[in-house]
Amino acid sequence: MKNRIAFFFILLMISVGIYAQKIMKIGIIGLDTSHSTAFTELINSGSDETFSQGFRVVAAYPYGSKTIQSSYERIPGYIEKVKTQGVEIVSSIADLLDKVDCVLLETNDGRLHLEQAMEVFKAGKICYIDKPIGATLGDAIAIYEMAEKYNIPIFSSSALRFTPQNQKLRNNELGKILGADCYSPHKVEPTHPDFGFYGIHGVETLYTAMGTGCESVNRMSSDRGDVVVGRWKDGRIGIFRGITKGPQIYGGTAFTSKGAITVGGYQGYKVLLEQILTFFRTGVAPVSKEETIEIFTFMQASNMSKEQNGKIVTLEEAYQKGWKDAQKLIDELSQIIKDPSLMNQVTRKVQEFFGIEVEIQEPFLCELLTAADIQLDIECSDWRDAIIRSAQPLLDQGKIEDKYIDAMIDNVKENGAYIIISPEFALPHEGFDRGCNEVGMNLIRLKEPVTIEDIDGEIAKVRFFCCMSTEDHKKHMKAFFHLVNMLTNRGFKEELAAAKTPEEAADTIRKYEIRIK
Repeated sequence: MKNRIAFFFILLMISVGIYAQKIMKIGIIGLDTSHSTAFTELINSGSDETFSQGFRVVAAYPYGSKTIQSSYERIPGYIEKVKTQGVEIVSSIADLLDKVDCVLLETNDGRLHLEQAMEVFKAGKICYIDKPIGATLGDAIAIYEMAEKYNIPIFSSSALRFTPQNQKLRNNELGKILGADCYSPHKVEPTHPDFGFYGIHGVETLYTAMGTGCESVNRMSSDRGDVVVGRWKDGRIGIFRGITKGPQIYGGTAFTSKGAITVGGYQGYKVLLEQILTFFRTGVAPVSKEETIEIFTFMQASNMSKEQNGKIVTLEEAYQKGWKDAQKLIDELSQIIKDPSLMNQVTRKVQEFFGIEVEIQEPFLCELLTAADIQLDIECSDWRDAIIRSAQPLLDQGKIEDKYIDAMIDNVKENGAYIIISPEFALPHEGFDRGCNEVGMNLIRLKEPVTIEDIDGEIAKVRFFCCMSTEDHKKHMKAFFHLVNMLTNRGFKEELAAAKTPEEAADTIRKYEIRIK
């Protein structure tokens, strides 16, 4: 009997373990699109247990576009909506990636996808990137190239691709496709190149029916709409109509060997989400890189034709232009693998390339503590002298004023050893309103430790003083938290203590910061 009970107990534990392992935690980047809330509700509501079994949206980083009004105005309401589904709101993509197994990159602004996707790729997370995968063909190519560099499976698609009718057309269940005419709304967003923002719905529907192989396009435009005629290599003709005025509808007609067949329109997000969750389970993308790239090439060729008053433009010509744009981005991204501090530089380059207003980035610790910001084996008479010596370079650079140093010393006199954040390591600092002009750090390692008496009378020895200044409540936070994290690693402190030159100390900081995701 005991053996039987033990057997069932073990079986139960195994079953529980297997169930726990099945749960995949999903993170969402971007709460500026209705897709985010729709996906969250479908997964977390529990209304369809079979459909969502094994998945849970657990965290979301809400911020996306800061320039597309229709996007950023949604964020506060969508934050509250997903919170009712048990989703944690995080302050950075890095925080999100620590909590999840896979990512829905939903940011409505395609210009931001490359920089956001890079963080996901570096963290090794499988990723679905909502349409448009990028703002331009060059952006799309760069995203796929970097995904392959990091060996991360990705895909992107409109939900219209997976309506049952369109999948039947795709699989030739309704006859061999001889041609197709498809239409969808065409909403122009000034931040994106023409078809690049919303026209992709109709173009993707056309490609679902026709498949790849378009060789040239020409486009006719007016204030009422756009028509693009594409010629496939096998002689088939595919047409996309972008609707700018009138009813905002989706659909079309496929001409097959069995007759004219109606193309499926929008039927909700579930059909797409089913594909996404299968992709998360298997790592196999339901839409190939080649097809997605050709869709973007089709759109770029269409835009080029419009610029040339309807001239026929080959997809090869459009692709070559897109590849040159992509190469500019890839060249900037190629160094990120080994140097986390370059992420801020690359972010700025991406923003500048796409004409996005540049937002000042929070610096990494290794950006603030370079070899020039480190002095070793300094002789100090006491803790006051150590604070002054650690602050002097910041004073010389104009990052702080004399009163900032006085305030730090007075604070220690009043509050004791509060500046000690790890054994033998002190972080002197004050409020940014006490004579601070700019974010900065300077680290000194003492030849001999000095003592600080706490308010309760306890004596602590300190060998490292890292003076920190900041001009606001936020800009120093990434560097500060990385430092705190690294100080919990005994190996980091040992190597910092053993460094023979400021360059060695800076390399140690950089090496350990790389390990922080």
